[in-house]
Amino acid sequence: QPLGDHESKCGYCSSPDGFSTFGALTRRLTCTDYQALIDHNWRRSGTYMYRPNQDATCCPLLTIRLDVEVFRASKQQNQLLRRMQ
Repeated sequence: QPLGDHESKCGYCSSPDGFSTFGALTRRLTCTDYQALIDHNWRRSGTYMYRPNQDATCCPLLTIRLDVEVFRASKQQNQLLRRMQ
């Protein structure tokens, strides 16, 4: 279900109209469809899928991917995790 364009306050620099996206609500996605959206710079928050408008956004978003099969937390990351628990 497409929701269209949306502008909101930027969570990074607090610009009142600095964050612009195009979004849609999803009920179910296959792994293949989800991967295709991710590969085309879409993001997800619960059932809300959105694509940032990088040309109209004050702080462009960068995608960081982590291969969970090979990731090993550093000593510092483990210490931080223990403090947070």
